Parts: sequence; structure tokens; C-alpha cells
Amino acid sequence: MAFGFRDSTMRKVPLQQIAFDTTTRMEGPVEDLLESIKETGQILQPVLLRKTDRGNFFLLSGKRRLRAARELGMQDIPAMIMETDLRKHKLRDKVPMTFVTAEPYIGHLGLGGVGNSKGMIEDAFRDRHIKWICNARVTKVEQGKMFVSEMDEAGQVKKEHELPFKYSMLLPAFKGIDAVFGIDGLTNPRGFILIDPHQRNPRYPNVFAIGVCVAIPPVETTPVPTGTPKTGYMIESMVSATAHNIRALLDGREPAEKATWNAVCLADFGDTGVAFVALPQIPPRNVNWFSEGKWVHLAKVAFEKYFLRKIRKGNVGPFYENMTLKALGIGKLKG
Repeated sequence: MAFGFRDSTMRKVPLQQIAFDTTTRMEGPVEDLLESIKETGQILQPVLLRKTDRGNFFLLSGKRRLRAARELGMQDIPAMIMETDLRKHKLRDKVPMTFVTAEPYIGHLGLGGVGNSKGMIEDAFRDRHIKWICNARVTKVEQGKMFVSEMDEAGQVKKEHELPFKYSMLLPAFKGIDAVFGIDGLTNPRGFILIDPHQRNPRYPNVFAIGVCVAIPPVETTPVPTGTPKTGYMIESMVSATAHNIRALLDGREPAEKATWNAVCLADFGDTGVAFVALPQIPPRNVNWFSEGKWVHLAKVAFEKYFLRKIRKGNVGPFYENMTLKALGIGKLKG
């Protein structure tokens, strides 16, 4: 998956005005980047920011570059501001955008779609004048240029694209970690952990797996392989089932709990957004709901504040949250 800006309205943003998520890991070591900046005298790739309600900025991409700039004592850093801010400053017309994805259509989401996700996300892209290329493979990236093969339904090259850019983000396909890669019976060919319905590996019963490392087959065959996402609430349900099943083993019982793999997602577009509920995440589903509006943006902001407060307090499952989700029919364990 890739996102490219063909032109640039980069600006220098003071480091003291940039906040970032301290709970996420950095993309890699910073030493090589420090040497590169010392050699060139500048940071070549801008960071990506979102403007906050207080006039400062929140980091969306580029934590290594931000850390390197701070370690080198720099006062500011080159940055790109996202779509909503560009429109507010009447700069959006100077920044053409193209979204490149392996999905067979916009709104597939690796889930075969959720409700009317295809129509709603296509409309959102059109409203923001974002072009898209689906069934795509990125074959090569050069300085300021990305090469993309668009595939047909049979998986054959339909069209070749050469996309110039001043700023791009590229999300490569995930794979398992080297420590377990290739262990027969433990991982699949991509290095993800194989599990049974109780989050337990069939070959090595003392191994349980949760989250991104779990092997989940694609929901359907697509011209370009499209993986199934592992979303936050889905992972919480994996954790709950695993904790109960380990407790059962310690008590001399066999694991019995199964995670629901339900998905609740809020996607923020800056001043509006889309939301979906998929119960369970993998089809066929009992609930298949998708919606959009400004309320999603407000809900996302509120949820971020609520989530961070919950983590700081150490209460990850307050009773009122569990009661609300239960009333909505959203649970972590299969009944």
C-alpha cells in the first residue's frame, strides 16, 4: 500500500510544536540516519503531521527523523501537513494525491468489504480529489518516482504506472519475525504463528499467539494477495481468550474459551471520518455496519483521550465500558 504527493508544500515546523505517540515503537535504529544527516546537512524526507486543535502538530509518520533532529539539536524539521490542513490554508490544489493499494477495490479493507465501505470510501476519496489504483504491485521506487503494475482479474499486468512524487509513504506486506521463521508446525510460510480456535499452536501446545503475529488466511482470493487486518478490539478478544485458557491449563483443565474476533474501527479523515462494526471481523458476519460523518472525527478524538487515560490509570477494562459494549452486543469471548 502506498500514498504519494506529486507536489510539495513542505514547511519548516519547530520541533517544540510537534507531539507524538510515545506508546508506539520507532521504525528502526537512528544511528545510520544521524550519519546521513551529518553528511548532507539536512533531512531529505519530510515528516507527516496533523494539525491539532491548539495550533500545534501531531506526528503521523517519521518518528526516527524527529528523534534524529532532536539529538542533533535542530530547531525545526521539514514537514508535510495532511489534507484537511492543506484545504484550510487553500493549498490543497497544489498537492495532487494518489492512493495505491493491493485491494481489489477501495473499501475492501482486507475483509471483503464491510457494509457499503466501497461506495462510502470511494465517495470520500472523490470529495478530497484523491486518485486511486487498485490491484496494484509496487515494483520499484526511485528518487521522486514510483513504478506500479496494475493487475487484471487473472493476476496479469493490465497497465504500468510511473508515478512522480515529492513525498510518499509505503507500507510493505507484513511477515513474521526471524526468531520463529521457518519452524515447521509453528509458522506458516510468511512466518506467522499457526493457532487453533483457542489461540494455541496445534504442534506446540505450550505456545499461544495473539495480535499481529497470528496467521489468518485471506478472506478471499484476490489478484494481488491482500492480507486480513488484525484490529485493536479483535486483538483484545484474543488476549482475553488466551488469558482464560492459560488459567484453565494451570488449573488442570483444557482450554475452552474462543475469541470473538469482533472489530470496531474509527477512521479519522481530519474533519470527518468513517466507522465500521464487523461482528465477527471475518465473514460471514452477524453485524455488518458502516457509516460516515463528522461525528466519527469527534468520536475518534474522544476515544484517544479516553484510551490514554485508561492506560495511565491501569484500568484497561472498566465496568462501564464492558456494560456499554455488552448492551451493543459486542463481546470479547464467544458465549
